[in-house]
Amino acid sequence: MALPLANVLGNPATTTAEFQAAIEAQRQYLEDLGFSDIAGVASVAQLPSASTSARGAVQLSSSTGSTSNTLAATPFAVRSVKESSENASNLSSGIVPVARLPTASTVGRGAVQLSNSTGSTSSTLAATPQAVRSVKEDINALISNGRVASAWVRFDGTGTVAIDDSYNVDYIVDLGSGHYQVHFASALYDANYSAQVTSAGAGASYFAGINGNVPPTTSSLNVMNWFPGVGGADNSIMCVTVHGG
Repeated sequence: MALPLANVLGNPATTTAEFQAAIEAQRQYLEDLGFSDIAGVASVAQLPSASTSARGAVQLSSSTGSTSNTLAATPFAVRSVKESSENASNLSSGIVPVARLPTASTVGRGAVQLSNSTGSTSSTLAATPQAVRSVKEDINALISNGRVASAWVRFDGTGTVAIDDSYNVDYIVDLGSGHYQVHFASALYDANYSAQVTSAGAGASYFAGINGNVPPTTSSLNVMNWFPGVGGADNSIMCVTVHGG
C-alpha cells in the first residue's frame, strides 16, 4: 500500500519506489476529485454548462446559420458574417455592389449603364450629356446648312385660326380673309430665308404664297391665300415651310 505523499516528502529513508507510488496515489486522488492531472486541469464533466443566464463550459461553433443558444461563435464565424455584410453593402463608403441593385428599364427604376453612342437602339442604356450634345450639334449644323426646316406649320385658316401641328411656330395672327401672319417661336438668324406656302380646299383651286407687300422678318412672315377672280379667301388647310434664316 502506498504511503501518503506527506509521509514520504522529506523522509530520507523513503525509497524511490515508495516515492513513485505516493505520487501515483496522489494523481489518482486528484482525478477522483475531477482533475485530469497534477497540473490542475479540471475534467469537463465536472464543470457546469454555460447558458444565457449562467457562466460555465461552452462548446465553440464556426456555423453562421445555427440557431443554438448554448454554443459560442468562433472568430471565424464572426469574420464570415462581417465579410458577407461588407459584400452586401460597404458601409464605410456607402457603395452598394451593382450585382445587388435592380436593373433599370422603361417600366422600373434601377442601375443603368451610360452610353456615348448616338446611333444605338438600346432601351436599357442611358445617354450621356456628351451624346445629347453631339445630336444637338448635328441638328444645329443641318439647320444652319438649310437641310432641315427652320420652321413649319399646318393650320386651319377658317374661323378662329387653329394650329394643327408645327415646329418653331408660336402663334398665327388672322389679318383678314386669306391673310395671315406667322410668328416664330425662336427668331431666325436673318430674313434671307426661303418659304413655301401651300393650301388646299374642297372643290376649288387656290393660290398661296408670301405676301410681297410685307417683307419677311426674323420673327414673323406674312402669307396669303386667294381665289382667282375673287381675292383673299380663308382655307382649312394652310401649310408654311421655312428653310434657312
